[in-house]
Amino acid sequence: MRTLGIDVGVKRGLDLVLIEKPWSVVEVCSHVTTAELPRLIADLRPDTIAIDSPPRFANGGPRRTEAALRKRGISLYATPWEEEKMTRSFYDWMRVGFRAFEMCAAAGYPLFRGDSYTGSAFEVYPYSAAVVLSGGLRPKGTSKKIWRRGVLKEHGMETASLKSLDHIDAALAALTGLLALDGHACWQGEPSEGVIVLPCRTEDLKAKYLAP
Repeated sequence: MRTLGIDVGVKRGLDLVLIEKPWSVVEVCSHVTTAELPRLIADLRPDTIAIDSPPRFANGGPRRTEAALRKRGISLYATPWEEEKMTRSFYDWMRVGFRAFEMCAAAGYPLFRGDSYTGSAFEVYPYSAAVVLSGGLRPKGTSKKIWRRGVLKEHGMETASLKSLDHIDAALAALTGLLALDGHACWQGEPSEGVIVLPCRTEDLKAKYLAP
């Protein structure tokens, strides 16, 4: 099994990490454009694709998947639904993510609809993945990079090839994908809105995640 994790950026482009069971990094790519995705996907042949972005803007109100994470103590940016907010430059990274989902669909990986992870592309949130995998929020005084790299190491991943926080986030996305293929993932919300996939079974989710 192999999964492609994608971290999106506006100026720097996409960071890609391909991992395969048992948690080994196969490929790391930086500064990838969305136009290059179909070719790379054809070369890398992942079983599923995990993208650090919503697939589209929200429709008419907050997405249920985001509300579900907040109830568990996990903070995140809201996907806007008001037209005025959609035009703000802050959300340019989401627009890059939307295009990434479109390119994945063109390459044969349609948006996950709540059934099979295999052969689909789905949304992940690396921070929430790290929270769920570690069992708690990031400790105060610990940098994002150090903490998230440590979470990967605790789950048996070699991280020497992950040079940046963007690589680490793409790896957390990919690890979530591998766990999903292995039956150790869940999601909250409504698939028609897009759902954030989490790296554990529903029964293993904590009611509230707290800082250590």
